[in-house]
Amino acid sequence: AAIAVALAAVIGVKWDWIGGRVGPSCVLMSTQSGAKASITIQGWKSSDVCSSYLETHDGLVRTQSSQSGAAMCEVDRMNVRWIVRDPTRQESGPELCASLAGEPE
Repeated sequence: AAIAVALAAVIGVKWDWIGGRVGPSCVLMSTQSGAKASITIQGWKSSDVCSSYLETHDGLVRTQSSQSGAAMCEVDRMNVRWIVRDPTRQESGPELCASLAGEPE
């Protein structure tokens, strides 16, 4: 019984991490003029987190696909993984990364 409890504790700790890599996702795109940045939010609670983030942040819309290219930053917060991509590497991508780094959990 002790082994089952220990195994459940380990799996529970890793569940959000696994969801942040292979779980469902949603994508937010910047609506600033000329901006090409996107945020992919991946994890079991991604849909709820996307909706909540849209309610409190202007200049973003929900879309079907993220920008291609390397990630500018990746942040684990709110039990999901946030991935910012900006193929032009202009202001919107770095601003989104700075915003995610500075927001409370």
